[in-house]
Amino acid sequence: MKKQSDVASTKLALAFIAAISFSGTALALCPWNTSYDSGLNFCTDANNAYGPFTRAMTNKCTSDGNGSACTNTLNVYYNGTNTTGTAVLVQRWGKSLAQSIRGTADCPLGSTRSANYDNRCVEATSQFGTEVYGVFAQSWIDACRAAPISGGNACYLNRWAASIYTSVRTKLTPAGPNWALPMPNGYPSSDWCVCRNIGTTPHIGWDLVNNAGTMQSVAAESGKITRGPTLNGGCGWELELTDRFGTVWYYRHMNRPSLVNGQSVAAGAAMGIHRDYPSSSCGSGPHLHLERLSKGYFNDNSVSKNCTGTLKSCNFDPRKAWPSVRTAVYADPLKLIQNDAEVDTKMPTDEEISINRSCRVNPNSYASVDTNQADGRQTVQALPSSIKLTFNIERTPEGLSFQTSRYALSAHFVDNPSNQCSAKDNCIVAWQLDAQVADGSYQRIFIDNALRNTAAEMSVESAYCTPANATGKARVILQDKLGNKYQAEF
Repeated sequence: MKKQSDVASTKLALAFIAAISFSGTALALCPWNTSYDSGLNFCTDANNAYGPFTRAMTNKCTSDGNGSACTNTLNVYYNGTNTTGTAVLVQRWGKSLAQSIRGTADCPLGSTRSANYDNRCVEATSQFGTEVYGVFAQSWIDACRAAPISGGNACYLNRWAASIYTSVRTKLTPAGPNWALPMPNGYPSSDWCVCRNIGTTPHIGWDLVNNAGTMQSVAAESGKITRGPTLNGGCGWELELTDRFGTVWYYRHMNRPSLVNGQSVAAGAAMGIHRDYPSSSCGSGPHLHLERLSKGYFNDNSVSKNCTGTLKSCNFDPRKAWPSVRTAVYADPLKLIQNDAEVDTKMPTDEEISINRSCRVNPNSYASVDTNQADGRQTVQALPSSIKLTFNIERTPEGLSFQTSRYALSAHFVDNPSNQCSAKDNCIVAWQLDAQVADGSYQRIFIDNALRNTAAEMSVESAYCTPANATGKARVILQDKLGNKYQAEF
């Protein structure tokens, strides 16, 4: 199996090749007074086609009795006119002859497209080995002619030995990214795109802290400051960095940085100190709030999340460059409890849960549950086998300065996985998650009383909902459309 870094490097190389290789006439370098004919795959003028042609085409031309015309060459001129350009000897055939011998296949006679050579037409013979057909862009020709390849004027030809082609490709493919964790030795204090009860929208950043005392953020990759520094009230100073791959990173909650708009920075270079901010409703405690505002290197899609009944954008996942940071912080094995028993299968991670809500309640319809009450119908019951409840919790390891957990839950009747409240189907209409506190009582983490015809799925960070004196035990209480209430403890 390929490592993630290998896959990323391959994607980068292929994207680069696609961008600078021939893809039409714009990048084709043809001799003076000619242009690229995509139907023939050769440069032409009004009456002639210019080689080198494939070895198979030359052999067929000769066997068809066309004599020396098949192999004769003449000077054509590249990068200038017939008096100022570079003269190179190539074959020249009449266009009709070239078309009749070339054939009607995708590639000229004797050649086929090869994924190993970026989908170019390639011909392999015992005498000449593997050869790749262009035409090639000026940047490729320049790289071919320069040291250490030093291919000379043969680089102008539309046929290269495979070894030359791969050498040029390697030379022109940019180095892969050298991601620097924006908070050195950092770990997440709050995750990206999660619902929290400190606001009505998902958290669009990735919060990072460390135990170094003075927290200083650094550039994720080399690039340029393209916005800021800007002071955003009690949220602190903010900077935007666009890296060399076009990825836009947004840094928040800094003391005033010394960088200026337009300044170039290297990967790992200091961005700012995080000491005095945020000092308002932007959050608490010094930390880096990191956002990714564009596809850039990752070429992915933005993500939206539903926290209060409306989808809100989380922008792009800023964690993708550092996947091990997430697994290192949330290092405990994920435990899944289903119907009061721990099971081996894992429920989806919080990113995969489709609907997420946080701390939403209509007290006139459904208030917090007193498990000792009789509501006129029946008291809270143990969870029956007809309901499937999954409960997933991730905790930060002991010893970190910031302790938090993430809960992910889902519930439905076994025969009604989409939770449709039809005339014949029972369904879940409300549920809540409670945390036990030191005196043995329970305090609510979240409640949702608008579940009719909606999947019962929830993801929440406990750091913003769980009481400070929580014992670690929790319970889930469900109510079906008939008014029955069920409880499961974890």
